[in-house]
This record gives sequence, structure tokens and C-alpha cells, in this order.
Amino acid sequence: MSLTDLSADGTQDSAPAVRELLTHSRMACAKACLRRHYYAYELGLRRDIDSQPLRMGSAVHLGLDLLAQGKTFDDAATAIRTNYSEIAGWCTTIDFLEEWLVECETCVRLVRGYVWRWGDDGAAIVATEQFFDIPLVNPKTGSASTIWRLAGKIDKSQVVVMLEPDIAEVFTTPESVNAALRALILTMPATPAKPVHKASSAWAAQQPTE
Repeated sequence: MSLTDLSADGTQDSAPAVRELLTHSRMACAKACLRRHYYAYELGLRRDIDSQPLRMGSAVHLGLDLLAQGKTFDDAATAIRTNYSEIAGWCTTIDFLEEWLVECETCVRLVRGYVWRWGDDGAAIVATEQFFDIPLVNPKTGSASTIWRLAGKIDKSQVVVMLEPDIAEVFTTPESVNAALRALILTMPATPAKPVHKASSAWAAQQPTE
């Protein structure tokens, strides 16, 4: 029985299961409460107003993703402020409006703090926000599920190389490190096949055979 076979009261539903995308968020929701999973993913019910942690998390993530794409902090800050430019419907008083604007600037400062601490860490970003949709394979049978597929997003993939301080003074960018390593590889001889030791061959020849 799968999650799609459960009705709101947690009992098995007679309707056939349909092919669904299984994401980390969906699995976490189902583990926490099957009823909430039913309302959110089977009926598609969502809150009219996003909670503050969700709003701020989405805004900061937007800024960090732009940085990972090579954009500047100013680009990220502009994107966040644009995201908050449409005032929420619940901001009906001066106090609520002030709370909305403070929330926006808090997200901008959080990204600024990230740039201050991690902006020059030397990591080479390979890709960002990579969506994946792959078969869910049973490891015992090797067969793919006819109901579920695994899906989600990979935040970012990066490569980090730790250099000694004196070397870091010479190789200041990922490109310079790659160029030096490629030049070194070209000077290396091809690895020859490992020779068989004569003593080992003689010992093997003396062993009785069945």
C-alpha cells in the first residue's frame, strides 16, 4: 500500500494509485502526519498566506542562488527587494507594513553576511538548482516503481580545493589551478603495466594442481 492509497481518515482507498513524484518535502510531510500529507498532496490544499520562515527562506535562497550563478550582491539584493515589492494583503496597518519592510531588509542582510563570510572561499560552482526526475528502483529486484518517481532539486554542486597559503599566493583563481594541473598531467608518463615478480611466478609453478 502506498501513500496515494490512503484516504483522509488513514484507511485504504479503493481508487487505484496514480504515478506521483516523490520529493524530500513530500516524504517529510508524510512521515510527520499522513492526514496533512493527504490534504497537501492529494487534495492540493495550501495556506492563503505563507509563514514568515517560509517567505524569508525563499527570499534568501533566491539571493544565494544568484550569487552561485556568478551574480553580484547588488543583483541579489535587487532581486530580494523586487520579491517584496508587492505588499502582502495582510499589511493593512503601518505596523504590519513596517514588519514587511524589515523582513525584506533582514533577508538582504542575511545574504550580505553570507558574502562577507563565504563569498571568497575559492569554491568553483559547477551547477545550481538542478532539477532531477528519476525512476524509483527497488534495490532487490532492480524494477522501477509503477507508482512513484524520485524528484527534487540539487541546490548547487561545487568543487573546493584547499591550498597552502604560499601556493594560494601564486594560484589565486580556479582557472590558474586547473591550468597548472593540466600542464603537470601532460608531463607525466603513462603508467606501465605492473611486472610479474619472478619469484612469485616460480612459486606459483611449483604449487600442486588438482
